[in-house]
Amino acid sequence: MAALRWILEILEYRLRTTRGHLGRGCAVAITGGALLAIACNPWVWQADAFDFHMEAFAALFIVLASRDFWRHRPSRGLVWCALAMLSGDFGGLLVVGLALSVMVAAVGYRRWGVVALVMGTAWIWMVHQFNLANGDALVSFSDIVYGSSANPGPVTIVNLARAIVTHPSRWISVVGQKKGLLYENVIPTGFLGLINPWTFGVTWVVLLGATLIGPQIYLQSGFQSLPAYAIGVVGTVLTLVALLTHGDPLRLRRTRRVIAGAIGAIVLSQVIGLGVVMFPRTDTNWVRISEPQAAALTAVLAATPPGAQVITSDGVMGRFSGRQWVEPLPWGDGTYPVQSRVVVFVVVPDAGIESLPGATEYQILTYVRSTLRARPIAVSHGIYAFTWSPGPRVRSVTLPGA
Repeated sequence: MAALRWILEILEYRLRTTRGHLGRGCAVAITGGALLAIACNPWVWQADAFDFHMEAFAALFIVLASRDFWRHRPSRGLVWCALAMLSGDFGGLLVVGLALSVMVAAVGYRRWGVVALVMGTAWIWMVHQFNLANGDALVSFSDIVYGSSANPGPVTIVNLARAIVTHPSRWISVVGQKKGLLYENVIPTGFLGLINPWTFGVTWVVLLGATLIGPQIYLQSGFQSLPAYAIGVVGTVLTLVALLTHGDPLRLRRTRRVIAGAIGAIVLSQVIGLGVVMFPRTDTNWVRISEPQAAALTAVLAATPPGAQVITSDGVMGRFSGRQWVEPLPWGDGTYPVQSRVVVFVVVPDAGIESLPGATEYQILTYVRSTLRARPIAVSHGIYAFTWSPGPRVRSVTLPGA
């Protein structure tokens, strides 16, 4: 909604400054096309179906920040930047991307882009320096910086930028392996958002960042690239409006409209085509808990004491959130400190979006049931839940399969 409102303001401004020569028909067509592109973007629906991530909040705040910089309200833009940064160092990266655009596009107040750049860079440094919560997105780029994640050192913006320049083969190789997924993520931006001065910074930072991280899940789930989708659509609209109104809007008016219409048709056809391919996969890819399984999990939740420690398959972990101790199977070396006199194990090998192979979860299930002799709460529809009361001298439990 924030992106759509920004698009309406762009069109209202250009209608006013061109004395209506942009044409209300063109404005309506652009608005309708943008709304369709947003609604039909399958990645947004994938993000909704995926686990909770702070990137969604960062996306909202960075759109609002970009909008206020465009409206010549840099002080308000900096407030939104500060809120975006509260999502962790990923928010700082977004602010750095926005700063690059402001320094290029904000004629007359580019210095505010420098201020935003300092803010974003300083925040990323602080997150790493003081190990603040919700933070360490940069460590995901250790493969690019060190050539391997086996023994990574610290990752900073400086050594990441140096590695990109001095070791191009590393990131070129990663991009080559994911070029298909990258293209599918670029489609909803409308392509022109990648080159528009007001939006290129955020879209490039987001999409390249998601691509250079090792696991493909960052390009497969939608949540990581949400800021690029919203900002990119606005950038495409800004570019089309510039094409229609640059200089004398009446000069070559018909030719401009034909070109803009062709570009719009290409963009929309690709977004709709992507949706046609991806929407049918949403249930099988992301919605993997049946109604009977959901009912069984509800029963397990009701039987779990509020102060219990929960160790659960990560695909259903959200069901048990909001408590002091909830951890995924398995964590680190598989050893968990015993935090409560009641420990609840929830093992779901064949449902949910699981990080572990089913065979590993069955191995854990056997250990919990046979070795720990935990008492069953529920064993139905592929949901296995047990409660375990460790002895007073038991300080930890080690699960197999780490």
